[in-house]
Amino acid sequence: MGRLCELGLETRYSRKRLDNAIEDMSLTDSLGYYIGNPGSAYADILHRPVSIPCTPTPGFSCTPDAGGNYFDTTPFCAECPHAVPAIRRYDGIEIRYFKRPTEGKWFAQVSYTYSQLRGNYAGLVNTDPTDASGGRHSPNNGRAFDIPTMTYLPNGKNDYGRLSSDRPNTANLFAYYPVKWAHMTTNFGLSETVYQGTPIATCLPSIGTSSACQWAEGRGAFALLSRASNGNFVLNGVNNNARTDPFIQTDLSIRHEIPVSKTHENMRLTIEAQAANLLNQHAKLAFYEFAIPTNTLAPSRAPRFAGDPGYDYGKLMNGFNYIDALNGTGAFANGIQSPLTFASRYGMPNLFQGARTMRLQVRLTF
Repeated sequence: MGRLCELGLETRYSRKRLDNAIEDMSLTDSLGYYIGNPGSAYADILHRPVSIPCTPTPGFSCTPDAGGNYFDTTPFCAECPHAVPAIRRYDGIEIRYFKRPTEGKWFAQVSYTYSQLRGNYAGLVNTDPTDASGGRHSPNNGRAFDIPTMTYLPNGKNDYGRLSSDRPNTANLFAYYPVKWAHMTTNFGLSETVYQGTPIATCLPSIGTSSACQWAEGRGAFALLSRASNGNFVLNGVNNNARTDPFIQTDLSIRHEIPVSKTHENMRLTIEAQAANLLNQHAKLAFYEFAIPTNTLAPSRAPRFAGDPGYDYGKLMNGFNYIDALNGTGAFANGIQSPLTFASRYGMPNLFQGARTMRLQVRLTF
């Protein structure tokens, strides 16, 4: 019976849903930002009437109110879909088996988690590698809702899919073993991490800067793009389960403790060696996901009122052929959208697992 108490098996299921998010939003990067709950009536600025200073311009006249403002009942984009709420849904089941370190004996724990992380919102910090050159660490000001087009896919559906930190299969092993000899103790520690890779997608920058992504084929789907001899973009298929390399890392530590005083038991000399990524793995952890390097999909239309930024949001939110948009053909021809430049780094790795590091430490405790 005593031996059975050393062992344990635990299971846990987690179900997490996001009710509301507080985020900054805008129409363009140059018009300033406002704070609110994405998906609410307040956040749906595309369908709200505007209040702008009354400044007559050629082709536009206005009648100001007592405060000098002109109130237009025409929304920015009446034909556009309504604002999309922040969605983040996590489901995971964890199984953990362990042996307790009773009576100074060895300890070990192994765990496995199967999970799914879906939505359009990474959370308080943005883990999309397309945001801020590898992710944004400041809370409540991620990129997801800065431009209305970002919450819609080229097929006209809402942005919803595998989020950038989704790893369906993960496993961890940790163990240590103490060896006592000649009044000294040597502790051996081993840590093993095995994670499935994270999703890769194709970013089509729209209206804002390069990080204002519309995902060409949705989150976790990578468009196999190339350039034809005439310079046009060509779609050669879609990898619908594109992921980075698996993350596998072995860490090892050895700590040797030497008592240096018979009268002071707490006085010890400790010599410790640690090796991170002992096997020197070099997994590709992120890839360049921008189909175009600096330009954006920014179809224009005639301004409808003073201060109208003149972008055709509806063309990018009601479904469109993104190959035509990249090539300036079809609905994006006739000067509406110029042919764009293909990113030479598209699909290439730009972040690797850290190389092996080793550290030696000597410490006297008294």
